[in-house]
Amino acid sequence: MKSTELLKPILEGGVRSINFFNGRLLTGEDLTAEQAASREWLGRLGRLLGGGVAGGLTVSRSPVAGKPAVIVDAGLAMNALGQTLRLTSAIEVALLRPDGAPDDAAAPPPPTKDFGDCQPRETGIYRTGNGVYLLTIAPAGGAEGSVPTNGLGNLTATCATRFLVDAVKFRLISLSSAFTNEQLLGPKLRNLVAAKCFGVANSRALVTDPFGASPASTKLLDTLGKRLPADDVPLAVLHWTADGGVEFIDHWCVRRRLAGPPDELVWSPALGDRALAESEAMMLQFQDHLDDLFEDTPETAVATAHLGTLPPAGIVPLAGTPGFDGFHPGVFFKGVKHRDPVFIDGARVGALLRDALRFPPVDLEGDPVLWVYHVNDNAMRADGLTGARVQPYAIFASAEIPWAGEAVFDVARWGYSSFS
Repeated sequence: MKSTELLKPILEGGVRSINFFNGRLLTGEDLTAEQAASREWLGRLGRLLGGGVAGGLTVSRSPVAGKPAVIVDAGLAMNALGQTLRLTSAIEVALLRPDGAPDDAAAPPPPTKDFGDCQPRETGIYRTGNGVYLLTIAPAGGAEGSVPTNGLGNLTATCATRFLVDAVKFRLISLSSAFTNEQLLGPKLRNLVAAKCFGVANSRALVTDPFGASPASTKLLDTLGKRLPADDVPLAVLHWTADGGVEFIDHWCVRRRLAGPPDELVWSPALGDRALAESEAMMLQFQDHLDDLFEDTPETAVATAHLGTLPPAGIVPLAGTPGFDGFHPGVFFKGVKHRDPVFIDGARVGALLRDALRFPPVDLEGDPVLWVYHVNDNAMRADGLTGARVQPYAIFASAEIPWAGEAVFDVARWGYSSFS
């Protein structure tokens, strides 16, 4: 360990920029070093903000049925190295990889920001395979234009390009090896993928032994190692089959808002901003999955037939109002212990959902208990008592979350009453 004195500059690890002065002879290497210093300053700022998707970059199916491609919308992301990744317009991305290339092929090194030998483009016959894949966006580079040169005689300046372009590229990483063939063909695959990505199986490990050795992460993306480079930003998980094409696209099992990495304090994995971002993603992932189930036959859908875990709280659209389809609570929660719905005031909804983010997910195979709430403001509109009808809904919450159904005089009502 090195030692130092107060007020003495510590140069090790500092950003080195070029000292410009009149009369100095500048070289291309000097200007490249100055560019590198600017990138390092911006990268440090980016790492403080944290990696994730700032906005956009939504993935959707190709409009051509069965085509091995997806559409990625414009958007902005930040990777763990503090590099910004921007896609300025929607683009179709082919779900292809070179024939014979392994799924976990290492990402090619990024282009240098200085002169060097030009590398040929990758060629070959393309294919895709059945399974679960992670789609990521990563930095890339390219060159545009050309410039005249001087002092090179008759030599050809093969890399005398005008611009070095910071660009992006997409990668597809197979996750199929994390699942058995039975799981890949089962009806709970989407929920199982999400559970593995969120590390649900190990979600209570820190609480069980907070002073012991920190357990290795069981989150699926953390186990990929070098297969998922630090400069990649996960966008979505895709389930592809040769017969049905893209079966589902799940964003929130891997997508995160900008959030700094957990620091090295023992409690930080449970308290940091990254943990909160993952809890938000878990809730949003469930709502997206529920939207897809809603498109089929929601009236007969049973949660345990499609889900092995639930977020600590969620919102379920209900049937029963003319003109609106939805789930039936008695059917949807069949086989799960739950309290009969009670009414709560709408002012409590935001606090209930925010509080739920700090609680662990619900294991449907562990004999859980759920609270179920109807929201007064919504129910009165859905029943046609105050204006045009709207979609009725219910909120479920883990019974580990404090009960929110206490009646408060003239505020929280039971069955539209005005007394507690």
